[in-house]
Amino acid sequence: MGCLAYDADYAIGHGHQTTVRLLGFLDPYKRHLALALVLVIVSSAASLAQPYLVKIAIDEGVSAGDYGRLTFAAVAIAASLLVFAVASWAQTLLMSWVGQRLLLDVRTRLFTHLQSLSMEYFDRESLGRIISRLTSDVSALNEVLTQGLVGAIADLVVLIGIVAVMFQMSPRLTLLTFVMLPLMMVAARFFTVASRDAYRRVRLAIADLNSALAEDIVGMRVIQAFRREDRNRAGFEAVNRALLASARRSVLISSTVMPGIDVFQALGAALVLWFGGRWVLGADSPEMTVGVLTAFILYIERFFEPIRELMSRYDTLQAATAAGERIFQLLDTRPRIVDRPNAIALDSVRGDVYLDHVTFGYDPTEPVLRDVTIRAARGQRVALVGETGAGKSTIARLIARFYDPQEGVVRLDGHDVRQLTIATLRRHVASVPQDPFLFSGTIEDNLLFGRPDATADDVRAVARAIGLDAALAGLPDGYSTQVEERGSGLSVGQRQLVSIGRALLADPAVLILDEA
Repeated sequence: MGCLAYDADYAIGHGHQTTVRLLGFLDPYKRHLALALVLVIVSSAASLAQPYLVKIAIDEGVSAGDYGRLTFAAVAIAASLLVFAVASWAQTLLMSWVGQRLLLDVRTRLFTHLQSLSMEYFDRESLGRIISRLTSDVSALNEVLTQGLVGAIADLVVLIGIVAVMFQMSPRLTLLTFVMLPLMMVAARFFTVASRDAYRRVRLAIADLNSALAEDIVGMRVIQAFRREDRNRAGFEAVNRALLASARRSVLISSTVMPGIDVFQALGAALVLWFGGRWVLGADSPEMTVGVLTAFILYIERFFEPIRELMSRYDTLQAATAAGERIFQLLDTRPRIVDRPNAIALDSVRGDVYLDHVTFGYDPTEPVLRDVTIRAARGQRVALVGETGAGKSTIARLIARFYDPQEGVVRLDGHDVRQLTIATLRRHVASVPQDPFLFSGTIEDNLLFGRPDATADDVRAVARAIGLDAALAGLPDGYSTQVEERGSGLSVGQRQLVSIGRALLADPAVLILDEA
């Protein structure tokens, strides 16, 4: 099970670089974003107009006894509300569509990259952490890259517009409102530093939880066979509590932000009301009217609202940045087993295999194979016998070039396998693993996995040759029998026969049976 002590994910810490790279995901949607920004400007302008229209209604309508101006202001307020509602609806709908497309693109890109990685990556990374990157981490990007980005721009537009209108109405009251800004900047700095660390820990804890859960689900048969339910439940609870502790810390930090801004807003409104009210009552400020003061109080509420939203979006940004770091760590991982420049593609292969003084270890400091030499000519059957851990399965993986040896050469038809294209090797070398793995689908789907263009007669011929046809005779749907994940519903023997049939149907020049 995972722990929170140290992880490569946690050591990245390039928040600004990560944010810039995340924005690159939006390149295909520039026109959609431009339209969303237009809608943002329209809705922001409609929102900004409302307090000023209230000022007109009070000063030029109610106070002046002018029903015409009062009617104009009332109709204008209703119209601005309608424009705001329509523009906001269209912008939300548009960015929701972009967000879903973005999730599709990022998950597809991650999955495609995963399939290109070498086996050593999957040896060291847990299943739960990989799944976490493609699910919860990708989902964390959606809000900040779509609604969050456009919303932040909208907040800035509204904030700038409010300040401009407030200065136009009363520079003195505007400067009075700014008294709160230094305190808010100090609070924002604290929040930035604390939340970044907190959200990294939360993302890491989620990955550890997924890892523990995936491990226990896959190993449930062993857990029950050895009566480990209580111990594994205790271990899972420990990981679960670690996530709870990380989440509590992030919630504690984020929950202090909004009340703090509310306090600043209340103090700002109180200052404006006190000084503005005195100026209205006095005769030395003729520009200060009841309408101006009322509009100013409304603008103060709107002034702090985008600040509140920006802080909230920054909270979301920290979560997305932590997720983005983990996503880019995966995308930046390069496969070690790749085609070399000018790699050779062979249309046909005889099937002569030669391991020439091969030394290999999954950990290079602890070799599994030492100076091993093996020859297997075309048509020859070679059996490797040895104790568990002697390296029999490792030899199979080296022939198929899932790994490269540290010393020596693996040859196919005299060619160093590192000089052949990976497609050539995988086309002409097939293996049946110790633990046969079947995919969800029908039995026939699994047989066709390595050769989708094979005919029904080809499938039946292979099945009869290995006795699979007879083994499936008792199944009501035969070859159309649905197979669940990992071959659930079939016996171990049936799964192994399907796995052998799948390899034979691919018609390889070299067939490796790993204890099959």
